[in-house]
Amino acid sequence: MQLRVLLTTSEADNDGFAFMINKTVLLIGHEKSFTASIVDHLQNRGYCVVTGYNKAAALEQIVQSQSDIVLIHEDFFDAGFLESIKTLGTESKRIPIILIVPDPPKANPVSAFHQNVNDCVHQEIHATLLVQRMQRSLTTLAPNKPKIPLGSTLFLPCDFQILCGNEERITLLPKENELLLLLCNKHGEICTKEEIIQVLWGQKKMAQHHPKEHWHPNLDVLISRLRVKLKRINVHIENIKKVGYRLQM
Repeated sequence: MQLRVLLTTSEADNDGFAFMINKTVLLIGHEKSFTASIVDHLQNRGYCVVTGYNKAAALEQIVQSQSDIVLIHEDFFDAGFLESIKTLGTESKRIPIILIVPDPPKANPVSAFHQNVNDCVHQEIHATLLVQRMQRSLTTLAPNKPKIPLGSTLFLPCDFQILCGNEERITLLPKENELLLLLCNKHGEICTKEEIIQVLWGQKKMAQHHPKEHWHPNLDVLISRLRVKLKRINVHIENIKKVGYRLQM
């Protein structure tokens, strides 16, 4: 069932977000999910809103409407249904899935990661924030981008960000991002200083210009800066004296 005719021109809204012209959102469990004002807001932002009141109808709508994003109320959600939706996507168009939950603490992208969906939002979410979360799921939280659990947060190395459960985002500088990715890939193991320097600055190639000790102060500063950011999420970089560093949750 389609709810309303859509906007046909592209422009920026008052929140600075471009209208998502020709994007179709499928609401599964529409009456449980959002108020009419939320649906109106989505339509006014350029989304085509279609609904599915049961699983069979929803799967049919995904094909017929060529849905770009799916919002599922928790009551309709299970692993089998999730896999059915994913099989309808293609390599070039993977359908982002947002789970709508009544429990605010579960309404965050970190919970979504463990549910194997793109995002979790609260059913009483503000309309403007919902649009932002949907746009993120269509871009930065795309399923083909790696997400690394980091304590109670998610590390998004492709986006140079750590995504916290309260929707706070910690932005990383390129070398901070590179260092954290190296430490995550060797979680529980010690990364020697020489190994880190080689990965971050290509020490072997540059040895003819600088001795390896030249890079140690750079590494010390980088470790210090990254520690400050990780302290906010209770993740610690342990210093193994005269050897290297290890990531601790």
